[in-house]
Amino acid sequence: MWDKVSRFATDRLTDLKNVGGAVSNEIKYAAGQLNDNKTQQSQSWSGVPGQFADKSPLQNGLDALNKAGASPKGFADGNPNDLKLVSNFYTNPKNNGVMNQYDLSTNLYLRYISGKGKEGLEVSPKQKGQISGFIKKQQDNLSDPELVDNIKSNFGEGHVDRIQKGDVPVYFGGWSDAPAPVKGKIPVDIEGAKDASTSLGSFWAKPNTQGGFDVEEDYNFAYAPKKDGGSGYQPTVKQAKTHYGSNPVQWYKPQNVAGRHAISGYGTPFKYTISVP
Repeated sequence: MWDKVSRFATDRLTDLKNVGGAVSNEIKYAAGQLNDNKTQQSQSWSGVPGQFADKSPLQNGLDALNKAGASPKGFADGNPNDLKLVSNFYTNPKNNGVMNQYDLSTNLYLRYISGKGKEGLEVSPKQKGQISGFIKKQQDNLSDPELVDNIKSNFGEGHVDRIQKGDVPVYFGGWSDAPAPVKGKIPVDIEGAKDASTSLGSFWAKPNTQGGFDVEEDYNFAYAPKKDGGSGYQPTVKQAKTHYGSNPVQWYKPQNVAGRHAISGYGTPFKYTISVP
């Protein structure tokens, strides 16, 4: 059994080395994960929601591909077999909770690219607490009439109507130590904010009957084909290289891999709700 795992690990690390020195640290991380898996192979992959949320999307992405038996390079390059391996693994009911272990960006993207959607989605209490904190911070920001006027100017009267009904629009941007912080935006260097900004993006929070908030979102990509809820934007080869990887470092960034896959029509949009205190 372990001979097969060892051969698999060697193949995966060979793929990763081809990416280049820029991801050498991630190769070491992946190797460590494979060694850990050797001693844990009798245990279920599914653990505690959010237990790997503090790791980077790249680290979690490599771990997720390893579990599915997919080549990181093949997946990033859009190899149909590797995409199928990911889809088959993460839509298998036996692996229902695996995605929930990761950061929210990785969790939601795996649900999109595999076609699993919202089924079985869980968010850890810590992640929920962070989202709740962003909402309450924005509630405080909205006490400034100037900010509400800016929202009206940029987004229209409809946004102000929702605010008056108790809904809270949350935006991300800027840094907490900036000389002139962006008014009305949650700085992305606050714990959990970067993950929320790349998964939820800007979002509306609606008060619920439990005294908390519901975040109801669509997970999709604007540049996906129209049949997948996107705009149908089709970049030229030059544009694709510029935006989604003109060199190996850029090519293998998780957000650029996701962008190429969406444009190519891989993935299934879905709606989901996260309730927070």
